[in-house]
Parts: sequence; structure tokens; C-alpha cells
Amino acid sequence: MRKFNTLDHRPSITVTLDGRQVAVPADVSLAAGLLVGTDDLRLQPLCFMGTCFQCVAVVDGRTGQRTCRILPQEGMDVRLWAIEERGS
Repeated sequence: MRKFNTLDHRPSITVTLDGRQVAVPADVSLAAGLLVGTDDLRLQPLCFMGTCFQCVAVVDGRTGQRTCRILPQEGMDVRLWAIEERGS
């Protein structure tokens, strides 16, 4: 698996991802920010333009959100579909 590098020298904010606090760059899409410093476990690459739906998550209680089309905001609550579907 590929480990994504951190984006140094960028302002970051804190979001909650599946119940844990993570720092993400403030100036990239939420999908890109969530990939920073994590292992990408997706089967297909992300398109980052909203057509592949590989980045869909629950964002602040709203289901079906394409995270590649959203800029992160301080305190956002993000739950990935895989976690949501398992009932965890």
C-alpha cells in the first residue's frame, strides 16, 4: 500500500474522521486532505472531480457527500461509508 506524505508548510485545521481527530490541510479538498498521512485502502483511484464516487462519505450528518468537492472546515465530522454501512 502507498503511504501519502504530509503537505508541509500548509495551514491545517482539525476534523473528526470516524471518531478521531485528524489535522488536514485547509487549502485542498477534503478528500485530498484525508489522504495525507494515511494509507489509501481504496480499490480504485480517486478522480478528484466528483464522477467516480469513491470519496463519498457522511459529512456533518449529511449522507452521500463527495468529499473531493468540499473544502474542509474546522470541526467537520466525517464518517466514511464503509464504517457507516457496517454499523460501527
